[in-house]
Amino acid sequence: MAYLKKYNDIVVMQFDILRNYAGINHFITTRTDGNLNRFNPGFVDWKNPLEVIENRKKLASAFSLEPKNMVFCRQTHSDNVAVFNEDEGGNGFYNRDTAIPDTDAVITNKHKICPVIMTADCVPIILYDPKNNAIGAVHSGWRGTQKLFLKKVMTRMHEVFNSRPEDFLCCIGPSAGPCCYEVGDEVVTLFKEIFGENEKIIHRGDHEKARLDLWYANELQALEFGVLPKNIEISRNCSMCQSDNFYSARVHKSEVGRTGTGIFLL
Repeated sequence: MAYLKKYNDIVVMQFDILRNYAGINHFITTRTDGNLNRFNPGFVDWKNPLEVIENRKKLASAFSLEPKNMVFCRQTHSDNVAVFNEDEGGNGFYNRDTAIPDTDAVITNKHKICPVIMTADCVPIILYDPKNNAIGAVHSGWRGTQKLFLKKVMTRMHEVFNSRPEDFLCCIGPSAGPCCYEVGDEVVTLFKEIFGENEKIIHRGDHEKARLDLWYANELQALEFGVLPKNIEISRNCSMCQSDNFYSARVHKSEVGRTGTGIFLL
């Protein structure tokens, strides 16, 4: 079960399934720090970029990292995966112009390199292959999920790092949940083309609009790839229901920040 933990003045969520692996650390940021001050590490539409940079510095320091250790990408709801082979990063730390362009997942086997993805209702996913010491951070909203992006990222890790399905640990973080995430008929049609008439993914119940379960749709991709059920953990925190704790584009609208999710090898 996912849990909250404090590092210096930063409060983050972590996954129980990764707790006993000494060679890694990881985080999912929350909306406030340990002093209940607003904490936003994402540049998107944010009025004060200096505040974002300061928050990123605090986040890095809390995990004994430096700006050069962190890697950000310019997320476009694509299905593009970046393989990071450099010994130093810093991409996108101070501004979006230097982030890895048109990319929604970063994978690496370099130590002290921390891929970070940003979400606000989309699904953050952490991947770890302890056998080959490889990691990945994935941004998958409804577009990425409909493109079977998680499968593509795991396939790329298999190609590059020889990661096998049975070795993967897959952690699915806070996002808009099936309790709240309403979608239109055009999205329903696209999902039915890929997943068929799966009522666990798309369900209407007593609601006028269909509701989409991105958690299960991504879990299903992992299972179909061959990831063991015991190696998948879903936090089951809805960013809309729990908008006090996590950023939600649908709830916070123009005031929305970003939740940052990262993993790194020590």
